[in-house]
Amino acid sequence: EACTAAKQLLDKGVGCIELCGAFGPDGARQVIEATGGRIPVGYVTHFPEQDPLFRAAFPDAPHNL
Repeated sequence: EACTAAKQLLDKGVGCIELCGAFGPDGARQVIEATGGRIPVGYVTHFPEQDPLFRAAFPDAPHNL
């Protein structure tokens, strides 16, 4: 779904995509490939010691599976 959305954003003229850190490097690379490398794509991360806070804040996120 993210790859499809990224293509649509590229077509609409968006100049940069910043993904959730949960995408990780592999997910970010998939989005880069989906957009043909024509737009900068990054992914946000956080310090590991804050993992408990993120799990509490986002209990339904994939990292809790």
